Amino acid sequence: MKKKELIALSKALISVKDITGKKFGYFVARNINLINPEIEKAESDRQALLQSYGKKEDGKLVIENENVILEDQEGFNQEYEKLMEEEVEIKLFNISLKEVPELITAGQLSGIYLLINDTPE
Repeated sequence: MKKKELIALSKALISVKDITGKKFGYFVARNINLINPEIEKAESDRQALLQSYGKKEDGKLVIENENVILEDQEGFNQEYEKLMEEEVEIKLFNISLKEVPELITAGQLSGIYLLINDTPE
């Protein structure tokens, strides 16, 4: 799975974390806990890129409107895209379709469908 896909999956799992159901809740919590170290590593790598490509004054990054000003936007974008395309080896926890709560919306379901086993048991 690519880092950018993992980040999207993390956001989808967070969006369903308040849906009730013991097994579903365990599924969500376990996967969030498995994904978080990879998300933290990706954020650390992004921060390193900002340090590398960011404009500095007196040794500190220049920030305007809560955004780092980049000296080389194109270079940063290329490096960041390369970072997001990196493959991550991670074994995630799956859940059967019958354990997915009825209250989940189609939009929420579409974000986590790769982790749902819908084959008959």
